[in-house]
Amino acid sequence: MKDETKGAENCRRRHTNLNMAWIDYKKTYDMVSHSWILESVTLAGIAENIKRLLKNCMGNWKTELNAYETMLGEVNIRRGIFLGDSLSPLLFVIAIIPLTRMLRQCDTGYQLGDGHSKINHLLFMDDLKLY
Repeated sequence: MKDETKGAENCRRRHTNLNMAWIDYKKTYDMVSHSWILESVTLAGIAENIKRLLKNCMGNWKTELNAYETMLGEVNIRRGIFLGDSLSPLLFVIAIIPLTRMLRQCDTGYQLGDGHSKINHLLFMDDLKLY
C-alpha cells in the first residue's frame, strides 16, 4: 500500500476519524534563504569543505535579464535556489530536514491499528500532509 494512502485506508478499515491538512508551498525554491541552506547543511553534518563550496558558489549566483535578444543586465541571486538545477532538489530537501524532525517530535498524529505505529506527516518536496 502506498504511504500516502496508508492512513486513509487504515482509518476506513477501522472506522475511526482522521483529520488531515495539506500544505502546498508556493514559490518554494524562491523562498529558501542562502543563510538557511548553509545552516541546515551544518545541522545535517555535511563536511565543512562542501559547506565552503556551497557558500562560495551561492555568492556568485547570477542571472541575465534579456528582452528581445538584448541583454539588459545581470542580477545577483541572494535568495532562493535554481529551478531545474540538479543540485537544487538536494539543497531543498536538506533545508527542510529540520521541519520533519520537529514534526516527528510532536506527540500528535494518527495511530495505526497495530498499536505501535503513528503517522503524523508525509512530506514530498514542497507538498506536506499533516495527520
